[in-house]
Amino acid sequence: MNALRVPVDRASPDDSGSRPVAGGVALHPGDTVGGKYLLLHQLSAGGMGQVWCAQNSSTGAEVAVKTVLSSLASSSEAVERFRDEARATAQLAHRGIVRAFDLVEPEDERGPVLLVMELLRGHTLAQRLANFGPLSIDETLAIALPVLAALSHAHSAGVVHRDVKPDNIFLALDPDGELSPKVIDFGVSQLRCWGRSTRRDALAVGTPWYMSPEQARGEEVDGRCDVFGVGILLYECLSGTHPFRALGGRRSTDRRRAPPRIPTIPATLWAAIARALAERPEDRFSSAADLALALSTVRAKLHARRPVRLVHALGILATALVVVSFLYGPAVPSVLAQTTVASPTPTCACER
Repeated sequence: MNALRVPVDRASPDDSGSRPVAGGVALHPGDTVGGKYLLLHQLSAGGMGQVWCAQNSSTGAEVAVKTVLSSLASSSEAVERFRDEARATAQLAHRGIVRAFDLVEPEDERGPVLLVMELLRGHTLAQRLANFGPLSIDETLAIALPVLAALSHAHSAGVVHRDVKPDNIFLALDPDGELSPKVIDFGVSQLRCWGRSTRRDALAVGTPWYMSPEQARGEEVDGRCDVFGVGILLYECLSGTHPFRALGGRRSTDRRRAPPRIPTIPATLWAAIARALAERPEDRFSSAADLALALSTVRAKLHARRPVRLVHALGILATALVVVSFLYGPAVPSVLAQTTVASPTPTCACER
């Protein structure tokens, strides 16, 4: 993870000047919600709610508190989906998924429903790409592999995220200084846990530019929907461009044409990305774990080639020095003429 160049600071408040409202009640810094959570500042606002930095007055710990927008608070559908997010996040105990601590029901009809989560320090992948542009192959895989591990865990628990995109991948700074990619925002996830599905699961929900074809059609989806999202993520990280925007089309859900190949990446990596982006689910990797295995194999092969390339380069240098020494004799320091090449021990860039 040390290869990632990500600006990290304390999560900053939203300076837009807008006054957030949740559950019919305007929220302000200094308000206490849920009986014990003191709101410090707003972190973000989205289509369904706001996220606040808050302090637990009982323990002093800082947490993230998510609330439903007032415009949606009267909608039983929106509130139940918010509860679904809380249930999905709470049951997914994985280092690559943001932790949920509590779901707080309103004390009265005007109060907001609260989802209390761990407070992450860092930036989203979307912010990283906007600030620094495309990532290297090593950086991309250092993010994609933990994300796939987290998604695989979610799928095994019966949860399909359905909104995998750079905005929902958070590059968190751990207390020990390591960067850990985390999947956030299960607000439109599909729940197959508890042996049930709901009408909400059949809706075409998500971010249109990041929907799989079957998701955009409102069809039933499984983990291969998220595999498609990771395919878009890989393409965007390596090229700086959304694969289907690169086609120049106006329809965000048109997936009938394959995106243009990224010319700067190896054929094996491109083959994995292209398969993840296949229009038909049956043509993609069958699971997030299978895509992770393919990417791990690509990374291992790329790292294995680097020592070979080094030996080849040093061999050329040694040959050149011998030729120069033969032509010019004493003009070349003898120590250079005696250069030898030893086979280096293979190293992995991710282990530095």
